[in-house]
Amino acid sequence: MIITISTEALRATLDYLGGIQSTVATNIATEVWGKEMGEVYCRKCGRVERVNYARCLTHGWPKCCGETMTVDAPKEKGIAA
Repeated sequence: MIITISTEALRATLDYLGGIQSTVATNIATEVWGKEMGEVYCRKCGRVERVNYARCLTHGWPKCCGETMTVDAPKEKGIAA
């Protein structure tokens, strides 16, 4: 079965779904971390980067020293900052 859809309808649908995804990610970030913005840390070198948690949930977490950065603060994991 082939369904035909106009470009405008497809764009509107994708915009709607993108809005839902963004809302879900923001709700998760706020529920888990109590805020939308925060910091991630490199486990190897201790570098700190300020991020939007919802964006990270949607598009991926930053990397440093070849690894994914963590939301756990260095003192919580024994990392030298």
